[in-house]
Amino acid sequence: MPKTRKQTKLTPIGRLISLVLILMIGAIAGAAGAAATRPHAQAWRCITVRPGETLWSIAGHNPAPDRRDTIYRIEQENALADGAPQAGTSIWVPNEGNLRGLSITAASACNATSE
Repeated sequence: MPKTRKQTKLTPIGRLISLVLILMIGAIAGAAGAAATRPHAQAWRCITVRPGETLWSIAGHNPAPDRRDTIYRIEQENALADGAPQAGTSIWVPNEGNLRGLSITAASACNATSE
């Protein structure tokens, strides 16, 4: 005697839960894809140097144990030859630590100066 398979059907609540799960997975995948298209904007933040700020004071916002490492990274990223950006200059800084107190600027300001 051949065995017959019993077909499983979802209830209306089961269908709703399935739909919500599918939509959530799609939203998460979409957000991850959007973040991956801007990796530089994730790792670096654009700031405007204010009067009296130095690379040493800016690097103090980074959790690195040695500020000189952070200063070196900032100099390399922004191609700073003399290491002293003037007030009003927009530069990239590592997006790490507590950036509160720095003048965060739109990335387009840094992109315009780096071209």
